[in-house]
Amino acid sequence: MIKGKSRLKQQPVELTNKIAVEPFKDFTQAKKKETSGRLVKYLQHLPTLILGIFFYIILFFIFNNFDPDLLKNIILPNSYLAVLLIFFIANFFLFSFIFLNSIRGFIYSLFILLIIFFKIQNVVFDGILLSILILSILLFESLMKIGSVLAIKK
Repeated sequence: MIKGKSRLKQQPVELTNKIAVEPFKDFTQAKKKETSGRLVKYLQHLPTLILGIFFYIILFFIFNNFDPDLLKNIILPNSYLAVLLIFFIANFFLFSFIFLNSIRGFIYSLFILLIIFFKIQNVVFDGILLSILILSILLFESLMKIGSVLAIKK
């Protein structure tokens, strides 16, 4: 009777010892690369943080040197639109730096802007209005995430 040959290749003993040690080595190196890669990304996006801080300084200057009644009726009555626009831009750059994603920075900045605008207009946030606002922002973010995933796959 003839024995069947094994299709598995026999590995030398030196190679099997190397395989047993390598996964741990690669795991630690991958962690170091991931951490250093994230740090490099934040360093590359440092100008967005600097722009955000610049706009916050402008906002601080406006709050300290101008009367709120002067800024109240610019473009739209009782809207403080100039201040809100500067605040939106500052938040956009800050959140873009924090999340390393300009779309997410835009969404969260818009959400904060809408809440502050509604508070200035004396809109009362009951549970229904606040939940509609939060759900619409989450829906918009999830649609943007799905769109980016589909764009990457193509």
